[in-house]
Amino acid sequence: MSFFDLNITKILEDLNEENVAVADQLEQVATSTIQIQAPPRPKKCCKEGCKKKLMLSDFPCKCSQIFCSAHRMPEVHECSFDFKKAATDELKKRLGSAVIGKKVDTI
Repeated sequence: MSFFDLNITKILEDLNEENVAVADQLEQVATSTIQIQAPPRPKKCCKEGCKKKLMLSDFPCKCSQIFCSAHRMPEVHECSFDFKKAATDELKKRLGSAVIGKKVDTI
């Protein structure tokens, strides 16, 4: 019996008689298994013409493709991700409103 199963049984015991329907639903959710599979990782570099084998240390680009160490830079593999737009959107989200400087009073 795993730690998860022990916690579920303890929660079910603590529920009073009014919540029997909720307890049944909780038990159904706990017993059902959901398997989420990630898409298969490519074995070769995604750059056209490159047949270099990928290593575990190679990670995906922001364009959601995996490249070898020679083609990992966005300039080299002609990345479709718009870095400038992403940066401006992030700034707008963080700042909230437009930044407007104070006017200088003339003497």
